[in-house]
Amino acid sequence: MTVAALKYHLYKPGGSKASTAILPVRVIGAERPVVEIDVAPGVRLRVTEGCDPSFVAALVSRLR
Repeated sequence: MTVAALKYHLYKPGGSKASTAILPVRVIGAERPVVEIDVAPGVRLRVTEGCDPSFVAALVSRLR
């Protein structure tokens, strides 16, 4: 999954009309690239490359 793919799924046409804000995202070095998303203070979600972007977008929206 890339940051661009995450943004697409957060803003894709026909999605929820609720306010959507992009969260700070940091890609960290690893065997497989990892995207780290700070959802709230003390709550961090880490997903590896290849994870389904629509699943990650849905998970982030529900965790907020």
